[in-house]
Amino acid sequence: MKITYITNAIIPSEKAHSYQIIKMCEAFAKNRMKIDLILPSFSLLNKTVIQTETIWQYYGIEDIFKIQKMPYLVWINSYYSTRQFLRFLVQVFFFTIFFIFYSLVNKPEKYYVRDPFWTKYLNSLRFIHRGKIYYEGHKPQPQVVKLLSSGAIDGLIVNTNQLKNYYLTRGVHPKKIFVAGNGVDLKMFKNLAPKINLKNELKIPLGKKMVCYTGHLYNWKGVKILALAMKDFKDDDVVCYFVGGLEKDIIRFKNFIKKNNIPNTTVVGHVSPVLIPKYQIVSDVLVLPNLKGGESRFSSPMKLFEYMASKRPIVAPDIPTIRELLNEKNSILVKPNNPEALTKGIKLVLNDKKLSEKLSKNAYYTVKKYDWNNRAKNIIKFIEDN
Repeated sequence: MKITYITNAIIPSEKAHSYQIIKMCEAFAKNRMKIDLILPSFSLLNKTVIQTETIWQYYGIEDIFKIQKMPYLVWINSYYSTRQFLRFLVQVFFFTIFFIFYSLVNKPEKYYVRDPFWTKYLNSLRFIHRGKIYYEGHKPQPQVVKLLSSGAIDGLIVNTNQLKNYYLTRGVHPKKIFVAGNGVDLKMFKNLAPKINLKNELKIPLGKKMVCYTGHLYNWKGVKILALAMKDFKDDDVVCYFVGGLEKDIIRFKNFIKKNNIPNTTVVGHVSPVLIPKYQIVSDVLVLPNLKGGESRFSSPMKLFEYMASKRPIVAPDIPTIRELLNEKNSILVKPNNPEALTKGIKLVLNDKKLSEKLSKNAYYTVKKYDWNNRAKNIIKFIEDN
């Protein structure tokens, strides 16, 4: 089966969805699917793209699927000038020529997308490509409900049961929805250097207990809650590392830390995905401080799967989407949006080695079935059945 994955995402980039797209293409290919990933040529518009030797090297993936660059095509909800509208029409014209040529030559059987724009566009050209369209959604989108009801989407993949319930309550047929939580590459956590060597490489002080958060610094991620929780460790030999984030969020978050006089805290910023497992492995506790409500109601954080694969104890909020993976046997679940509860949970695992080892072992056992290859295999079966 040939699958064409079309995205407007900047790849490589700091964004989690770019990493997820790349890992899924690799996983589809490992399951003997012929994969074409079609990316926009952002260089034509001077868009900022991380400079790296190759995408394969940056993400630490195998060169086993094709990447094709297309004329940049942006979705525009409203046009602010005639010039912008004309520019959009020109882009549509050139991309349509590209797409018709691509479809006739490559004849893909399935199209895989993650935004409504591509769904509408591909659906309008079904008379040319005659392929089925599958949509992966990570948040509630009323547009997707309409596209499903109109037949523009042949199957919907969501990453949590909470999100599935959102669509079911809006009339989407259960057979059209498949739940596939995010995944993890277990190999990235194997054959790493000894912990002391990794700490030296990452310039992390020896002899201190390390609390770590990896991921973006958006407010809804709860990073401020974790920062405030560190105030209770003022006189302890505990350090906290925040790894990840966009430049604007890093500046804002550093100002928050300074304003609140939060000690022993280091904001590392964005690092290559191949370095993330190293930070997680050397940590004494990994924290997922997502806030209750908002985007967290439907989120399946990739970092959570990585945390579990690292065999380190996890402290996380007790909210429904997190409960889909975690429980009292494989983590410490605490009251969300509460720095004091988070502090208590962190101290509990830092001070109880036996508990820490038990939780870590159970979490790893749970996550083994969630590697990217298994996720791709399950999605392929759903696609074949729909």
